[in-house]
Amino acid sequence: MNRFAARVWILIVCARAMASAATTDGDITNVMDAGGTEASPAQYILGASGPYDLSLDGTRVGDSTSWNQLTIQHESTLTISSGRGLTVGSLEGSHNNRVDLNASSLRADWVDLGFSGHENQMNIYNGSTVSTTEDFRIGYNASATGNSATVSGTGSSLTTGTYLTVGFYSSENKLSITNGGQVTTGGGVTIGNGDSWSGSGNKNQVVVAGSQSRLSVTSGTLWVGRLGDENTVLVEGGAFVNAADDVIIGAQGGNNNDITLSGFNSILYVENSLSLGGVNPITSSYSGGNTLTVEDGSLVNVGSIVIKEGNEAAGDNVIRLNGGYIALWGDVSPEVDGWLNDGLILVWNPETLSWEDALGSEYFDVRYLESPEDALAFTGYDDLGGYTILTSMVPEPSTYAAAFAVLALLAVCMIRRRRPRMESFACDSVR
Repeated sequence: MNRFAARVWILIVCARAMASAATTDGDITNVMDAGGTEASPAQYILGASGPYDLSLDGTRVGDSTSWNQLTIQHESTLTISSGRGLTVGSLEGSHNNRVDLNASSLRADWVDLGFSGHENQMNIYNGSTVSTTEDFRIGYNASATGNSATVSGTGSSLTTGTYLTVGFYSSENKLSITNGGQVTTGGGVTIGNGDSWSGSGNKNQVVVAGSQSRLSVTSGTLWVGRLGDENTVLVEGGAFVNAADDVIIGAQGGNNNDITLSGFNSILYVENSLSLGGVNPITSSYSGGNTLTVEDGSLVNVGSIVIKEGNEAAGDNVIRLNGGYIALWGDVSPEVDGWLNDGLILVWNPETLSWEDALGSEYFDVRYLESPEDALAFTGYDDLGGYTILTSMVPEPSTYAAAFAVLALLAVCMIRRRRPRMESFACDSVR
C-alpha cells in the first residue's frame, strides 16, 4: 500500500470511528452529558441520515461535563415537551457545549444557554427556526459568562413568547443576528440585567448586522444595561431594530451602556420614547455615561427622547452624532435647545478626531421639516415629514476625494521642488 492510499484508508477509518461514536436519532436521551474534549467533543446528531423528529422531556446538553455537541440537521425537529425547556451548560463546570441547527427546528417552553456554565454556544443557520413559549436567556447566573447565540441567514429565526435576556445576572454574553437572520420577542429584551450583590450583568452585547437582519421587540421595553454596566447594541450594515414600546439605555443605575448605529439604512425605530439614564431603586444613585451613537447615515426614528441626570463618576448621558440622523416626532426645537445648553449633544469633529459640544459647532445641524419631500432630500429617508431632524454634517465622499487629490498634488510639488526649477512648472501653475 503506497503512502497516499494509506492516508485515505486512515481518514476513512477515522470518519467511521467518529460516526460510530456519535449518538444519533432515537438513541438520543434528554441528558447529553458524556463529555469530550476540544479535539473530540461528544457528538449527538439528530437527522444523521435524513429528517428525524424527536420529542424529549426537559433536556440538557452538558449537565456537569463539557464539550458536548448536539447537531440538528436535515429538516429534523426537536420538541421539548410542554412545561419543560432546554439547558445548555447547566452546572458551573459545564463549558463549551454547543447546539447547531442546520435547516431544522427546535421547540421548547424555554431555553437557558449557559445556566451556570460558561462559553456555551447555539448556532441557528440555513433557514433553521427556534421558538419558545416563554423566555430565551443567554447567560443566567454570575458564573455563566461568554455564552453566545448566532442567528444567521435568510429564513433563520429565533422567536420567544416572552422575554429575551442577554446576561441575566452574568457578563460578556453575546447575541449575533446576521445575514438576514430574524429575532422576534413577545416580551421585553434586556441586555445586561445586573444586581446589587454580585456586580454582574456587564459587557454583554447584541449585534444586528447586514441587510434584512432584524430584531423586533413586539411588546415590552428594550433595556440596554438594567443595573449592568458597559452593555452594547450595535446595528450596522442596513440592519433594522424595532421597539414597539420604549428603549432605555442605562436603567436603574447602569453606567456606560451604548446603542450604536452605523451605515445607511441601519435603523432603530422606537414607537414611544427612548431614555438615557435612570435611577438605582436601592441606592437612589443616577446612571451616567450612557450614550446613543448615530453614525454614517444611519437613522433613529423615535417618538420622544428623555435624557436624565448623569453622575460625577461616569459623566452625563449624551447623544453622539457622526453623520447619522435622529428623527423626533413633531417640532421639539425647545427640547433640543435645552439639551444643547446642557451639553448633552456631541458631534464628531473630523479635524480634531474627537467629540465636541454640538452647541456652536459648525458640524451640527437641526431643523424641523414639515414636508416629506424636504425630509427625503435632507436625510435620504422616506416618511419623515413632520419630524425634527438632528444630524452632524460630514463632508461627502466626493469632498474627501477632492481633498486627497489636492494633498497628493501638493506632495508631488514638494518632491519636485528638490529638482531643477524648470521641472516644477506644472506645480507652480496651480498656485
